[in-house]
Amino acid sequence: MPTRILDHRRISLIVERFAVSAREFIPSHLSLVIVGIEPQGLLLARLVSAAYAKRFGPTIPVLSLSLPKRQPTLQAVRAPEVSLVEGKAVLLADDVLNSGRTMAFALAYILQYAPALVKTAVLIDRDHKEFPIAADFCGLRLATSLEDHVRVELQSTYGAWLE
Repeated sequence: MPTRILDHRRISLIVERFAVSAREFIPSHLSLVIVGIEPQGLLLARLVSAAYAKRFGPTIPVLSLSLPKRQPTLQAVRAPEVSLVEGKAVLLADDVLNSGRTMAFALAYILQYAPALVKTAVLIDRDHKEFPIAADFCGLRLATSLEDHVRVELQSTYGAWLE
């Protein structure tokens, strides 16, 4: 039976904290864009952008990055235009950081286009790294077994479940 690990209220607080952290830790002289790794990272990116706009005024552009999840490569399925990333501060968002594989390939893809700075944000970090990837902004660090699955829902019902 699934165990709820994050509810709507906690996710909203985490999203708000990500928006504030982006304001605090990304130099104000840089233009900021949020790149969300599809599908759930894109939804998280949109939530962070909305929270940022509500609190600080300007809307942060949200860009979508789609990589093959089972075997990520440097060939994106869908990706932002180079000019939208080049010279900018990028907040790379995803829902769950598990092995680090998807985040590593997303980061490698984005670095091809010369951003000025990249920070990472994940809702849940499972700490099963196979790649040297760390989340700069993390909502919840969760100790799990390799057999466990974390399901995140950020559309109609906000929540995260350990299955």
